[in-house]
Amino acid sequence: SDHALEMGNDTREPPFFFLKPAASSLVDASSPPFCSSPAPVALPFPQATSNLHFEGEFYLALGGPALSMQADSGGVRGISPELATQLIFGVGVACDLTRRDLQSASKSARRPWCSSKGFDMSCPAGAVVPVEDVQVASIFGDGALGVFLRTCVNGKEVQ
Repeated sequence: SDHALEMGNDTREPPFFFLKPAASSLVDASSPPFCSSPAPVALPFPQATSNLHFEGEFYLALGGPALSMQADSGGVRGISPELATQLIFGVGVACDLTRRDLQSASKSARRPWCSSKGFDMSCPAGAVVPVEDVQVASIFGDGALGVFLRTCVNGKEVQ
């Protein structure tokens, strides 16, 4: 919700989804997915923008027998939260890149954000870690379990 407020949006709005086509994904399955100092990944600066923003994100990979059973029975719409968690095969980290100037122009024209969010290599991602291999820690001080994501650019923490 902090990010929604930062972007000038009302946090009470229903979720808004945007397109990240397959060409936007750049997955390095050979890289260690959760490490304190991964090797840097060099990406070309995208065309048609002078205002590139980024956000570190967790992603969920769906798969396994529960997903196959749901696909055979008509899909995953309207499933229970309990079944939804059974569909999660693994997790990973990614960087969501946005051409913010194109996004602003699209929003002003009341048009889709495809060109600002779904361009080639706009979602570099680390390898999928199977759920059973994910280690969580008590990081909130109240005993709640969680994971921590930090985004660094040129060695400087930015998120």
